[in-house]
Amino acid sequence: MPSNTSVFYLSHPIEFPVIGEHLAPKTDPNFNPVLKDGEILTRNIVISLDPYMRGRMRSPGTESYMPPFDIDKPLVALGVAEVIESKNP
Repeated sequence: MPSNTSVFYLSHPIEFPVIGEHLAPKTDPNFNPVLKDGEILTRNIVISLDPYMRGRMRSPGTESYMPPFDIDKPLVALGVAEVIESKNP
């Protein structure tokens, strides 16, 4: 059975983000995907951590071209993945 670990955004850092204080990995122990028609299940191979992500680690009141990350939500990033199951023809 596949696992599902995400990096969650916990709080706004003043300087550099610190694992456990601003960011934390969380694994879903109940992850048991059942695919519906048109869905795929992927395994991440590599995730890109880009400089723009630091700019999204800010309070919502700060204006920017990108919205801030939401507290207690997984970080959003681009990456490369392998399809391990598909119900999408």
